Amino acid sequence: MKIHSCGSVKRIAIVLTFSLFSLTHYGQLWLDLDSGFRCGPHFSYVYQLLGDNENKTITACGLLPSHNCEEYYVPAIWDGSDWTKIGEIGDVYGVFNPIGKYGNSLYAGSRYFGNDKTPFLQFTNHGWDSVSTDMKLFDFGSFTELNGELYGTVLSYYTIGGDSANLAFKYDGNQVQPLVDFFSENARGHCLTLYHDTLFVGGRFWDDQRNINHFASIYDGDIHQAGQGFGIEANVMSMIVYDDKLWLGGDFYPGSFGNSEHVHLVYYDGHAIYPAPHQTNGRVVSMEVYENELYLAGWFSEIDGLESHGVAKLNQFGSFTLNPDTIYNSYDTPASVWPNVVRDIEIMNDTLYIAGEFRRIGSCDHLNSIAKLNMSLTGKSIPLQSNFIIYPNPTLGELVLKTNSYFNQSAPIRMYDSSGRLVLEDTWLLGERQKRISLSSFSNGAYILQLETNGEKLSRTIIKE
Repeated sequence: MKIHSCGSVKRIAIVLTFSLFSLTHYGQLWLDLDSGFRCGPHFSYVYQLLGDNENKTITACGLLPSHNCEEYYVPAIWDGSDWTKIGEIGDVYGVFNPIGKYGNSLYAGSRYFGNDKTPFLQFTNHGWDSVSTDMKLFDFGSFTELNGELYGTVLSYYTIGGDSANLAFKYDGNQVQPLVDFFSENARGHCLTLYHDTLFVGGRFWDDQRNINHFASIYDGDIHQAGQGFGIEANVMSMIVYDDKLWLGGDFYPGSFGNSEHVHLVYYDGHAIYPAPHQTNGRVVSMEVYENELYLAGWFSEIDGLESHGVAKLNQFGSFTLNPDTIYNSYDTPASVWPNVVRDIEIMNDTLYIAGEFRRIGSCDHLNSIAKLNMSLTGKSIPLQSNFIIYPNPTLGELVLKTNSYFNQSAPIRMYDSSGRLVLEDTWLLGERQKRISLSSFSNGAYILQLETNGEKLSRTIIKE
């Protein structure tokens, strides 16, 4: 920090401008997609989102009432202006979930598709039809395309050709193959992914003899212990690879890592499982990686003690809040105390989407079950909420600059006296959220603090007493 000498300065009232690449919300923070899914008193919910960057569409599944009160049980697709349901299925009242893209086709699960049909479904130009004739299954957990094949998890046991199996399977476009011969009616597979060329599955399952609790690797037709495992009371609900680690979101009860409180985000480095250094105060149920940042969604209202309702992100600089507005369900219960309100997160064309079982966000009551952030994730609008502060002001000697977001490039700081003379130069470094400046050697009076980044400037009057 460079301080330029100066004489005494009289206290002067200064009128200033305040602008810094969207330090304030430009209108509503969240935008609707054709008012989402709701019709009068009808409740709606979205289980899952699939974004298509190339075609600029997004697909949703769940219970999706349209504006004319027609209830979509099949998925619906958003083309930028309207929602259109995908296919007709007649008198079926069970929603399709999950959904997944494999090749050029859309796949889904629905246990209510029909008594003479199996519930693993593919959409073709002719509509929905069963993929496998020998697969008897109750509920799917997720679909994921990995290495040119479609992988899936299940929430209850199923049979393929009369052979009992559960937790996970794969489909190569012709045949469904069970991956785990692990039979238990109580086992639930929620998510799976590849990490270091090995398939991992997470959910709610256990094998006491092998100390396998809710997280395991899959190979040779069986599950295997990964790391030290979790305690009996845990639930892995989402997994993703980020920063060469496998991150797991969910609910890990006190005692899992010697903690006295619940942990909701952990990571596995190929050897052991560790609690993440940044924690939400509720479950993490969906994660996405975008531009070297990890985005989180779930049932929480804080991250690291900072207010962030249902959405947050992590990067090399720490944790950051994304949504200061409370999310409410149809009974105006906050998401932080009502499960399932935020179910999924999707990033498409530099835009963040959230979905779940909500009726409004903040005071906006037309964000039914789905909403999108009103600013790009990688543009000049780096801070996503308006809580940039400078304190104390007036100050006796030290000034603190703080934001709950961060700067994506170094930002020069300059201070001028009332005559316009430069008296201090400093730099707010890349990724910092807090900056301290000493004014102890300054004479009492009024100064102008100026911060510049991305070609734009913030100016504020500072009083030294």
